[in-house]
Amino acid sequence: MTTTPKRLVWLNRHRLRGLVLFGILALSVFALPQSWAFASETEKGSPPNVVILLADDLGWSDLGCYGSPFNETPHLDGLARQGMRFTQAYTAGSVCSPTRASLMTGRYPVRTGVTDYIPGLNPTGRRLNPPRTATQLALEEVTLGEVFRKAGYQTFYGGKWHLGGAGFEPTQQGFDGYVGDAQLGRHGRDPMVGKRISEAAIGFMRDRDPKRPFLAYLSYHEPHIPILEYSDHIERFRRKAALLPRPSGPRIIPEREGQLRIVQDDPAYGSEVAGLDSWVGLVLEYLEQSGLAKNTIVVFFSDNGGLSIKAEPGPTSNIPLRAGKGWLYEGGIRVPLIVRAPGVTSAGAVCDMPVISTDFFPTLLELAGRDYGRNCISTAKALCLFYGERLHQASEPCTGIIRITTVPPGRPAAPFARETSN
Repeated sequence: MTTTPKRLVWLNRHRLRGLVLFGILALSVFALPQSWAFASETEKGSPPNVVILLADDLGWSDLGCYGSPFNETPHLDGLARQGMRFTQAYTAGSVCSPTRASLMTGRYPVRTGVTDYIPGLNPTGRRLNPPRTATQLALEEVTLGEVFRKAGYQTFYGGKWHLGGAGFEPTQQGFDGYVGDAQLGRHGRDPMVGKRISEAAIGFMRDRDPKRPFLAYLSYHEPHIPILEYSDHIERFRRKAALLPRPSGPRIIPEREGQLRIVQDDPAYGSEVAGLDSWVGLVLEYLEQSGLAKNTIVVFFSDNGGLSIKAEPGPTSNIPLRAGKGWLYEGGIRVPLIVRAPGVTSAGAVCDMPVISTDFFPTLLELAGRDYGRNCISTAKALCLFYGERLHQASEPCTGIIRITTVPPGRPAAPFARETSN
């Protein structure tokens, strides 16, 4: 039997293996079963829907629930109160395209070849001259859209793609529906683009076949530069900035050849983050009103850290983290992550163990009770550590899964060992 190129890629990518400690928080006393489990008997066995909400250049401290002293994000704060907030979530790259490829494939940037934002910077004149980045995500890659579609899901992608142009767009990478910039308009000129992304996704969810589950991937442009003034919010943030006390120290400090903002006080940036929050709120509100929320996993993430440092100061601050987008210090790769998974996450849960964007691929498929071709879920379970005690000694390490194991409220989350083969 002839093996297809995609299958060869799928098999070859799992030959290299290394053991890593990893962990996650949850809040009851039993390990999550392999199949999806809900509290309601009528929902047990029903495949969950999945909604991914991806921000663009949103910093770790840009949300109210992550301690922002200036920005206002009531809808995302509410999502965090309903689900699990991760304090140490990392991106596979410090700029957008490498992280986006890692989310889509579960593979590290060096393996997909997408190692810089597309089309990438010219390395000429640098002390280190890295290889040129791939300018598209190869069609041979197995994507989240393809695996979910093969499992019977209806798939939709809306918003920024940045993983290749014509011939390499979402419709060639496993997504049945795609609404991109050609239909949405240019974010750099029109602050309503994010609203149209949410409305397109809501239309997809409303018009889909109700007998089949769905994957909806919403990729917003906010708060990427150029930073716009959002009319519903800008005056409020201007007044707020005017009332801020004078800082006791500098607002801007040097960082190598750049200027680093260390205070959040930009009214336009505040208005753009508030706009993002409102567009996310439209989706969350529809899920609630339609009754889909009780059977839908919601994931909110950012593709890299906030833009805090440029030749001129960036629009946000990632303090207490160092630097920001484009840097491999914490400020460039540590971002907000919120997950609400009905029947799995508990309201207001907080996880302090590290997670990374490459882990989303196997995690979401396992939560959906779907096979992702790695055949080592049981081994990962054997490596779980509860209350700091190893329950089993596995003979073979396993591919990385963000295992939502469960511990009683108030007890620290225990790490589990898992293998990366990305």
